Amino acid sequence: MTDSTSSAASSSSPSFPFSQPLIKSSHSDPDREDTGATQVAPIIRLEEVAVLTGEEQEDAILNMNAKLYRFDKEGNKWKERGNGCVKLLKHKETGKVRLVMRQEKTLKICANHLLHPKMSMQEHTRNDKTCVWQATDFSDGELKDELFCINLRSVASECFFDHLLLVSAKIIGSSIASFY
Repeated sequence: MTDSTSSAASSSSPSFPFSQPLIKSSHSDPDREDTGATQVAPIIRLEEVAVLTGEEQEDAILNMNAKLYRFDKEGNKWKERGNGCVKLLKHKETGKVRLVMRQEKTLKICANHLLHPKMSMQEHTRNDKTCVWQATDFSDGELKDELFCINLRSVASECFFDHLLLVSAKIIGSSIASFY
């Protein structure tokens, strides 16, 4: 070792005072608060764009939160399809009623199918707040037969949902059956 390193290591007081600020600012007034009122102008201006959801020609009969599952035949188990808002929408001109469910944050469609009079809704065997039904769904861009299970917040919601599906199926009559 050299003498300079041994003397630095043996000294008891540090050469840099850590308790004091390195640079004293010119704004060292303790009573002054930082307001943060800086404003940045946008680089480009964005125009508002009207987004069409496909629900403009329909009236909402039902609108409630739920969790939707679909039955996976290959794995022989229920898989979560989405958690969000389920709607029953009645078309203003044709009177057709469809079930649409969108995921909560992404608004991706996780269920989209028409209701018809031959549709049957059943309670799930394990839970009073769940309903099971089969439908030809179009949420993935192609018609596919799916078995759905919906989990609602309460038993009253389940009864109301079941009742509305049955009433909607009776309202639309047999005109929807020709769609399939």
